[in-house]
Amino acid sequence: MKALLAALSLLVLPGLMPALAHTPPAQAEASMLLAGSITVSPQGAVQSYTVDKLATLPAPVQQLLTQNVPHWRFEPVIDHGHAVAAKAAMHLRIVATPTDKDHFALRIASQWFGNAANTYGLTIKNQTLPHYPGREIKERVSGTVYLVARINRQGKVDQVAAEQVNLRVRGPEMLMRMWRKDFADASVRAASHWTYNVPASGAAATRQAWIVRIPVSYTLHEMGKAKARSYGTWTAYLPGPREKISWLKPEASVPGSADALPDNGLYLADQSLHLITTPKS
Repeated sequence: MKALLAALSLLVLPGLMPALAHTPPAQAEASMLLAGSITVSPQGAVQSYTVDKLATLPAPVQQLLTQNVPHWRFEPVIDHGHAVAAKAAMHLRIVATPTDKDHFALRIASQWFGNAANTYGLTIKNQTLPHYPGREIKERVSGTVYLVARINRQGKVDQVAAEQVNLRVRGPEMLMRMWRKDFADASVRAASHWTYNVPASGAAATRQAWIVRIPVSYTLHEMGKAKARSYGTWTAYLPGPREKISWLKPEASVPGSADALPDNGLYLADQSLHLITTPKS
């Protein structure tokens, strides 16, 4: 997706520099996660949308959304052979990329359209978070692992893989690969023991299995204790490569990254709405 607002001063992006305090300026990207909802017409045009706490966001971020979201087009939603209006939860990742030492460009780097899995009757029974890898605690590394898992009719995970691992600390490439592997391995080990309550009614109840996406966050603050990140704040953004998962069906794949999903949620892998246009410059 194309970068927008390419000469934003740091003065109009509060909180950006603290997020990048430990990242070389030439390599510094930061991002924030936003949530809301979107309603599309039977023809796939945007009828309306909301963004949580919109008035508290930096003005350039608000402008970025206004310039883009109303102009998006989606594949029409078909119900019993007819195109219908549809509403879904919306999650967006906004990324700020340096254009020089004093200015940043903004873009909508990824998006997700779909309600949490509990909307369809798939709920968490036991999802104990992984142990934080010792090396990453010692080296003060944080990140998020984006898992894809297959839940069988008994509510157990019978397939799981790490699709992508994003970091929030930069280091030498070899070290970052090690950090990503440590986070991915810890997440996959934990997820293999997770259990869920499967849908007992509704359209989702007829499935033989449920493919889900689960972002697992590893976050440390200054005293070494876990701490949730605040909504709409900037954090360092170092996205990892997206791994191909052999057992993942095409309909559960996404054209870009699924890293717009909020941390530690549970989402069906197939989105409710499918975007067919990209933001305009």
